[in-house]
Amino acid sequence: METYMQSAKALGTEIELRLRTENKDVAESAFKIMWKKISDFENKFSRFKKDSELSIVNLNAGKKIKASTEFMELFIRAKYFYEITDSIFNPFILPELFKAGYKKSMVGNGDYLDYSNRKLSDFSVVKIDKETIYIPPDSAIDFGGIGKGYLADKLSMVLDNKFDSYCLSMGGDIILKGTWEIDIENFSNQNKIYGTWKNNFGKIGIATSSVVRKKSKTEQRHLIGPPSNYDLCTVVCSDAVTADVLASCFLLMEESSINNFVNNNLVKFVLLQGKNGHKTFGDNSGFNLVS
Repeated sequence: METYMQSAKALGTEIELRLRTENKDVAESAFKIMWKKISDFENKFSRFKKDSELSIVNLNAGKKIKASTEFMELFIRAKYFYEITDSIFNPFILPELFKAGYKKSMVGNGDYLDYSNRKLSDFSVVKIDKETIYIPPDSAIDFGGIGKGYLADKLSMVLDNKFDSYCLSMGGDIILKGTWEIDIENFSNQNKIYGTWKNNFGKIGIATSSVVRKKSKTEQRHLIGPPSNYDLCTVVCSDAVTADVLASCFLLMEESSINNFVNNNLVKFVLLQGKNGHKTFGDNSGFNLVS
């Protein structure tokens, strides 16, 4: 069984796709399908493209507008996470991101519409049906905290019937199937790994989030919310989108709330790193501490 890998920059990050198969042609065909889906997703949901569906919806805030099936599906998933996290996850965060300085893409300058004059909203006046959506006139949506995990899950569905082993990384938001060992980054020392997660399950999602975004020699707070007792969170779930969303939210939650997600079986494992060490929740049998 051979491992085939392709990588490229997309979605403002580094995408790495790995497939295990005995047939190179099957792998090449799957790569082609996945890159097309990644490109289509970016064109539809990027806030750095003025003609994306996301930008069109934001430009028409305050009006009832027709939306694609995929847009509605992703928005409804976002609403679900808004509800189960008590609004800690909020796709209407875009105006606050602008005010905090997150305007340009981390990969190139990109293009963007300025929503600094709008405000953080909620779902109280959102109206959706099968084909149309209405968001508040002074609001704007961003799917940055959910999109890559959502896409990873969608790509995995393309592979499940043909591959018993794969690992797809959307800039660190990972969906995998089969036996893989994943390095967990070290917040204090980027040249070392903190630990590894060895997957002995079927299909799982893994994501890591930090309280700051590191760029060159500067650090800028990445999460908008109250200060956290921990600096970095890694989450293992049965799917990538849940791991993607909760890895950020857990850095803004009380430990009792994190335990509730573990006890309700929404999360398999959580690792929190901080200046005073680490703390784990859930089944840590796949976790190996290196540092």
